Amino acid sequence: MTEQRKQRKVRVGRVVSDAMDKTVVVAIERRVHHPLYHKSVRRVRKFKAHDEANQYHVGDTVRLVETRPLSRTKRWRVAELIYRQEVPEVAPSVAASLPEEPSTEEAPEAAVAAVEAVVAETEAADAEEAVAEADDAEPVESEEVVAEVEAEDAEPVESEEAVAETEAVDAEPAEAEEAVAETEAVDAEPAEA
Repeated sequence: MTEQRKQRKVRVGRVVSDAMDKTVVVAIERRVHHPLYHKSVRRVRKFKAHDEANQYHVGDTVRLVETRPLSRTKRWRVAELIYRQEVPEVAPSVAASLPEEPSTEEAPEAAVAAVEAVVAETEAADAEEAVAEADDAEPVESEEVVAEVEAEDAEPVESEEAVAETEAVDAEPAEAEEAVAETEAVDAEPAEA
């Protein structure tokens, strides 16, 4: 039985999700040489692994060991923690631009400085967007333009037909009939033409 355990596959990857109970999703990245383009291509595969104590979180680098089937999709268990990355609670757009993993030479202060730099960049971008939105807003009108608009609103403009009809209503009944007849005659002439 000890020889069988030695033959089990071992993988190293990064925890990308710890939302499930006693299960973590680990992304394992490998580099493959593309046969046609002769470039190094990144391939990522996700494995569900058993985490009995729910002790591993997003950002941790862990070692997986192959095991018997524990569920329909779970065939791995977490053997050990290799590196714990403290992931600050930030917006997803900021989290995507965080550095992958600091090298062994870098101190934790360098990683914190990198995170602070990314957060500062996003805050600067947000400030620029706010300024751009303020520039796109409608400009404030001058006092002269406001006075002209108010004057136009105060004095309604009436058409000639409307004036003729109101004069006809105000006039005596005999004159009103003549005015209405005139307007009907004016309306009928364009229709006949």
